[in-house]
Amino acid sequence: MSVVSIKGNDELAFKFREEGIEVFSQIRSFFKFLIVFLKHFRNNSTILHAHLPRAELFVYFAVKILNSKHKFVLSRHNQEVFLPGIDSKCGLFVSGFLSRSITRRANAVIAISHEVERFLKRNSEVYLCTPIYVVHYGIGSELVTKNRTSGRLCKIGTVARLVEQKNLSFLLEALKNINEPELKVEIVGKGKLHDKLIKEIHDLKIEKMVTIVEGVPNIQAFYKTLDLFILPSKYEGFGLVILEAINSNIPILAARIPIMEEILGSDFEGLFKLDSISGLVSLIEDCQDPNFRRILLSRQKLVMKRFTLERMINNTNLIYETTLNNREGCQ
Repeated sequence: MSVVSIKGNDELAFKFREEGIEVFSQIRSFFKFLIVFLKHFRNNSTILHAHLPRAELFVYFAVKILNSKHKFVLSRHNQEVFLPGIDSKCGLFVSGFLSRSITRRANAVIAISHEVERFLKRNSEVYLCTPIYVVHYGIGSELVTKNRTSGRLCKIGTVARLVEQKNLSFLLEALKNINEPELKVEIVGKGKLHDKLIKEIHDLKIEKMVTIVEGVPNIQAFYKTLDLFILPSKYEGFGLVILEAINSNIPILAARIPIMEEILGSDFEGLFKLDSISGLVSLIEDCQDPNFRRILLSRQKLVMKRFTLERMINNTNLIYETTLNNREGCQ
């Protein structure tokens, strides 16, 4: 197995190398990617698995230019069009055309949730005869810590990019209505709304309660400090932080959006109506009761059985095997 990094700061490279995985770092241009492709991936039995638009474009044009017979698999992680942030009709047409062209050459598309799958089909993001498979994220058990089911809440947290999708202004409005002088809330994340959110915290006069930090040295250690985790997002492709919080034995509250119902179940007691401030406030107050937190934790333990690392790996390998054995492709 090899990993080609074409974006970001390669913070995971050392972890891959520790596992004996070959990593090609800082491959930022298509020309460099083409060179790596020619030198290392000539074998047509290699599966090329692309994540996110830039990687999809690099792989698509490489196999197109070289007339390669490689098997091409791609994963879609978000409920977003291929070129997110585009609103014009012309831009959406181009985005959809690119997405369908790339997926026409692909042998399989992996959606990380049924909600993402529905989005892809509803918006015609995938070429009709290209199969779509759903593989949920999985997580190991290394994060598990002790239960937090005694006493009142001391610290609430969330981990999110500071963007509109994450609905953090709504969370701040709800926290304004919580009368717990000793309660602390920490938001871990960075993004373009940082300054706006800091101003809102000041305007709402909750500076003593709420802090925003751009990052933490050890996310597992951060989870260990929490009594409650809240995810108020307007939409998610999946929301891996939910699994991390559940696996850290933290009671969670989440907005009632389709993906949260897919993960937690529509009858999960910790779901609140999207943008219902009173609903979230009421659930936070309920969580002051250790018995209610125990109910959430007992439900969450059942959830984790469906989202194991082993299950994710097995399902992905099954798709690889099916793809390698299938000689047919889209025409």
